[in-house]
Amino acid sequence: MGFAANDKALQRLGGMSGRFRSSLGQAADMAGKMLVRASQTGQKDGPKSGTDYGGHKASAPGEYSAPISFDLHNSTAYEASAARIRFGVGVEHGLYQEMGVPQNNLKPRPNLGNAVEECQDEMNRILGEFTFRRTMGGGK
Repeated sequence: MGFAANDKALQRLGGMSGRFRSSLGQAADMAGKMLVRASQTGQKDGPKSGTDYGGHKASAPGEYSAPISFDLHNSTAYEASAARIRFGVGVEHGLYQEMGVPQNNLKPRPNLGNAVEECQDEMNRILGEFTFRRTMGGGK
């Protein structure tokens, strides 16, 4: 007993796994770029309904941070592979903004969390459609 009748199908399945991994990596890269853009746009242009400090309107809890120096904004980045997307910031105070500091009565301004929530449906669509179409050999 052999697999002669199914050799072509087995070869196609073997090729699909490589295409799937490659497509998943490309889709993850697109999702990472989307997350960074959403977080940076939210910080820069999102609504700010916190305290007005004479020319600087602060963010309220739950909103994107209101940048002053833009170091948090500029450090927002991602790394993507077929296995994962890592999305974060490269400055220490990013953690305090994201999670808040209860002892100092600083409520969270979840820049990363807001971006993920805002982009969730589009990321699911991209990851699903992009990988399926490319794995199955259709479309760009």
